[in-house]
Amino acid sequence: MTSPTSGGEREKLASKLPASLRQALKVRAAQLSTDVQDAVTDGIQAWRAHAEPLPAIDTAGAESFGTWLPEGLYDDFKRDCATRGVSYIQGLAQSVALWLEQNPADEEDAPTRRIIVCNQKGGVGKTAVTAGLAQALAEAP
Repeated sequence: MTSPTSGGEREKLASKLPASLRQALKVRAAQLSTDVQDAVTDGIQAWRAHAEPLPAIDTAGAESFGTWLPEGLYDDFKRDCATRGVSYIQGLAQSVALWLEQNPADEEDAPTRRIIVCNQKGGVGKTAVTAGLAQALAEAP
C-alpha cells in the first residue's frame, strides 16, 4: 500500500507490535523529538545492517501497528526477514528494540510525572479538568 502523499515516497507498514514496545517507541521518539516513522525506519535499517542474530522478542498478544516507510524499504525488509528465518512481526519487534537500545533517553531531560484526576461520580468535571490541565502543562515552558 502506498502513501497518499504526492510522489509516492512512502509506503504503509502494517504489522503487529507488542504494546510495551509500541509505548516505549512512542515515548522515546517524543523524548528525542523525532517522528515514529523515522524511528522505525532507522531501526529497520540498523536491523538490516546488523550481522549477528538478535535475541527473540515475545510477540504473543501483539496488537496492530502501522507507520510509513521510505519507498522500497518495506519489500527489502520483508525479504530480509525471510532470509533470516524470522517472521515479519519478529523482525519489526527486533528493529524497534534495536532502535530503542541505540537511542537511549537522557533521564534528566525527560522526567515522568503522572497526575491522576478521579472521582467515582459521573458529571463532576473529570474530563474537563484533565483536558485543561493537559493544555496548561503543554503550554508551560
